[in-house]
Amino acid sequence: MNNAVWALGEIALKWGPNIRNYVPSSFPFLLQHINRHGVKASRTLMENAAIAVGRIGVHCSDLIAPRLDEFIENWLKALGKSKDNEEKASAYRGLMQLITANPNGPNKVGSP
Repeated sequence: MNNAVWALGEIALKWGPNIRNYVPSSFPFLLQHINRHGVKASRTLMENAAIAVGRIGVHCSDLIAPRLDEFIENWLKALGKSKDNEEKASAYRGLMQLITANPNGPNKVGSP
């Protein structure tokens, strides 16, 4: 599963906006892994899911930005302690696109 999630992030990077048709079916899967906690949570899988979402966000922010409040906190936790590299940088570029598309999304975190 980790390899499939990693590959999705790579595909999003290479295909750019052509990934759009696959976002509705893949995003819920990625969201599930970003928000997974506890013993069954794989740190690497969470990181790869966060990177994939960020890379998708570069070109398809309109599709996932409305749900930013559902994952931004765990997205930041997933990548916060990982080493700085180009994968992480590309994911953060996507996060910035998501925040630009939904600037109030992060404000909803922790709200009732």
